[in-house]
Amino acid sequence: MTIPHLETERLVLEPFGSAEHIQAWCEMDMDAEVMRHIRPPSPDLEFARKRLQDAETGGPAIVGNWGIREKAGNTIVGRGLLRWLADESAVEIGYRLSRASWGKGYATELALAIVDYSFATLSLPAICGVYQQSNIGSRKVLEKCGMVDAGTTSTHGNSAKPMMMITRDQWLADKA
Repeated sequence: MTIPHLETERLVLEPFGSAEHIQAWCEMDMDAEVMRHIRPPSPDLEFARKRLQDAETGGPAIVGNWGIREKAGNTIVGRGLLRWLADESAVEIGYRLSRASWGKGYATELALAIVDYSFATLSLPAICGVYQQSNIGSRKVLEKCGMVDAGTTSTHGNSAKPMMMITRDQWLADKA
C-alpha cells in the first residue's frame, strides 16, 4: 500500500521513513517528557533506532505511517500512525510530537487529517485511540476527532487502558 501525502492548514503528513523522520523520532523517543505517557525513554540513539526497527517489523500491521512536517519552518515535528491493535480488533490512531511543537494544536490537526483519510479513502469501519488515563491532552485530541468512550483495552501492555472510538457512520453524520 502506498502511503499518500496529506496536508492540513499548517502541516504536511508525508510517508515516514526518511533519515530526517527517523532522527526526529529517535530524539522524541529519548525525551523523557515526550515519553512520559508512553514508556520509559530510550537511553541513547542506538537504543532508540533499535526500538523503532523492532516496532516497524515486529509490531501490529501498520496501515498508515507519516512524518509530520510543519509547513512554516519545514521542520519535522512528529509522527502520525494508523495500525492494527495487537489483538487485531480495531485500527488505532497514534501520534507523537516533539516538545517544541506542543501547545499549537498540531496533534488535533494531524489526527483529524488521519481520521478523514481513514474513512474517506480507506473506508475503514472505525478508528480507535488508546491513551494513558493521566494523559488528558491526548483524550481531548481524540474527543475533538469525534471519538467517544469505548471501554478499555489491554493491547498496550499488561494493564487496561482507556479506549475511545469513532465509526465511519458517526464520522459521516458529523460531516453532514
